Amino acid sequence: MALAIDPRRVWKFVLKADRELPTDQQTRFHLQALNPTQLADVNDLGFAYQMKNGKPGEEFRATPAAQVLATLRGGLYNWDNFKDSKGQIVDAPGSPDERIARIGEEDRVELAMEIRFGGNVTTEEGNS
Repeated sequence: MALAIDPRRVWKFVLKADRELPTDQQTRFHLQALNPTQLADVNDLGFAYQMKNGKPGEEFRATPAAQVLATLRGGLYNWDNFKDSKGQIVDAPGSPDERIARIGEEDRVELAMEIRFGGNVTTEEGNS
């Protein structure tokens, strides 16, 4: 059954590495699904052509890192209980790039995957 997507839906996500921790020690990232334009832009980063004189020229591909960054720019909004190496709480900066800069590379990839594929509501979620 097809389900309508709420484009304003924000959900909280805990990284796999934190899931074994007590709830009060877990970092919760606030995520939002990409809108169709953002998703198209991210998908286009994976496959692009350079145009020369109006004709496709040399093919080039953006790195997967560019897709991860574009996904996080559109879908990472906030976090709770995110700590630095000294155990101090880190507030989420206002700029998407400043937020992304605070997150390690492996965690960026996991968050981007959740934004891309975790934003769809399942029938089980809709019935709860």
